[in-house]
Amino acid sequence: MAVKLTVTLSSNNNGINFNAEIDNENKNEDIEETLIQCLLAACLGELNRLKKESHDGDS
Repeated sequence: MAVKLTVTLSSNNNGINFNAEIDNENKNEDIEETLIQCLLAACLGELNRLKKESHDGDS
């Protein structure tokens, strides 16, 4: 079984652009759902870190 996850995260003046592709050749929905949840959690964590870093720089 192979699962390939490709993530592109970039930012510009308009905000943060996010793109994810999951190549799940066995069509295992449980694995795909778990990857999506982990990816979302990681992105939210990174966004919170960037937000905190931005506010810390304002002080």
